[in-house]
Amino acid sequence: MRHIFISVKKTGPLMFLIFGSFFNGQVRIGNSAANTSAPNSSAFIDASSNPTFNNESKPNIGKGLLFPRTDLTKFTAFSPTAPEVLGTVENYYNYYDGFIVFNTASSGVAAIGGTEGTLCRGFWYYDNDVANDTESTAPANQNKLNLGTWRPMRPDQCSTTPPIVTTLDCASGTFNPSILAQGTSVTGGTLTIPYTGGNGAGYPAETVTVNGLTFSRTSGTLNVSNGTLTYSINGTPSASGPMNVHVTLGDKSCDATITVTGTTPPIVTTLDCGNATFNPSTLTQGSSVTGGTLTIPYTGGNGAGYPVETVTVNGLTFSRAAGTLNTGNGTLTYSINGTPSTSGSMNVHVTLGDKSCDANIIVINGQQITMCDGRTWKTHNLGANESLDPNVPVAGIHGDKYQWGRINPILTQSQDQANAGPVTWNFNDASDGSWGPSRTSNDPCPPGFRVPTQAEWQALNSCSSVGRIGPFGDDASLFSSALTYTSGSNKLTFPAAGFRSHLSIPNNPTLGGVLQMRNEVGMYWSSTSYYTTQNNPAAYSFGFNSSSVNPSSSAGYRIEGHSVRCIAE
Repeated sequence: MRHIFISVKKTGPLMFLIFGSFFNGQVRIGNSAANTSAPNSSAFIDASSNPTFNNESKPNIGKGLLFPRTDLTKFTAFSPTAPEVLGTVENYYNYYDGFIVFNTASSGVAAIGGTEGTLCRGFWYYDNDVANDTESTAPANQNKLNLGTWRPMRPDQCSTTPPIVTTLDCASGTFNPSILAQGTSVTGGTLTIPYTGGNGAGYPAETVTVNGLTFSRTSGTLNVSNGTLTYSINGTPSASGPMNVHVTLGDKSCDATITVTGTTPPIVTTLDCGNATFNPSTLTQGSSVTGGTLTIPYTGGNGAGYPVETVTVNGLTFSRAAGTLNTGNGTLTYSINGTPSTSGSMNVHVTLGDKSCDANIIVINGQQITMCDGRTWKTHNLGANESLDPNVPVAGIHGDKYQWGRINPILTQSQDQANAGPVTWNFNDASDGSWGPSRTSNDPCPPGFRVPTQAEWQALNSCSSVGRIGPFGDDASLFSSALTYTSGSNKLTFPAAGFRSHLSIPNNPTLGGVLQMRNEVGMYWSSTSYYTTQNNPAAYSFGFNSSSVNPSSSAGYRIEGHSVRCIAE
């Protein structure tokens, strides 16, 4: 800042003027009328009494104070200290405490004193709250000049604490009115954008102009946590179609999207998500969907065109192409693509004109997968360790061994792998109907699942690509071979867990179930009976080895111990 100093030699005439003015005021400006009460006024500078400027006939003249401008990064000293100069610190016993400048630097810190945060353009004051000195002590304490801190007059305008949010959620933004039509003016509308993780700092105003509309946000203060930003909407949309409103807060930005309709907006009486249909009808966590559909009925269409809509939820994208409503009833169709990331209830929020609704479906968990047969299968054998990768053959995914028609295993996975020899065995056959095409009381699968039928094994085999993992070879100590079925990006793996024999041990009819061909064959029960009239009744089983797959005609005695893989009801 520039300092002007006046030599003592030249002050004689000036002193008469100064002392004379003190009879009528403290600091007055030229052409002001005399005011005898001014010396006792709280105002140090009085420009309000000037009749030349303070009248309504000159609204643009003499109406403000024009401050000097300085770059605080280059402001290195408050005053020179030569003895012959009066502008030294002894004239400022408070060491410039309360000194105001208009700073032009937009970054950095002040060259002298401390700085609160980072410099920005605007008014700053020097906060130097040190003990005042006298005229005699001040020169010796000039180091106190540098003890202060520059602070912005308005901290929120200088972003010393910048506004920070964790997320700026344009996807959940709401427009009011919810329908914007080409050529139809909007006055006092609103766009509301939620955010999370606000830090309580001030944020600046923002104006976004797009498609003839102006979206204006006033400055404000973030909540500490979650909140919303509100933009006023004014103007007239000039074109129809999708419109993105790009908003920014701190280091976050996003696009709030709305489709501007044509001159006749689409109108329906009802949008019936309660009767929506999903294809495929089952969505599985981690199982990809390509070219699926969601169909939603409506009533009372007005025959107008409707815009595209895209809804993204839980890793899936639901896309509706632009089209024309029926005059009356009809349906809206959304394509489905993606991979569900979590299981559980999922709502797809769709909008048409001033109507919206949620189409709901349950996403089943990642321990199931939907194959090319349209059926959902468990990815693990019953009794296996479901925390393990089902597509990597190890001992932990072989599972329990079951006799046909029984609800409980004849051997658990750990029992099966601990003893390959004879064990105490149940030689009684289960009756027809113990398992069937519908879930029975004896079905060992978890709720919502059952043992698959012979026809379901055939359908899976017919539509899938067959592969194999591992060396295949009869060895009770090996667990590394398996058959794979693949359809698209979906895959099922069936370990070659072998089976347990139906034969008893000679001279000991209570023992049997010797392990057969682990790591060489896989035998998986179906719920379909084979024959019942002969000794040792049988049932169909899905079987494979290193070179062949038999999904339909393989059979096993019902008292044998086979693996079980469950299918959704």
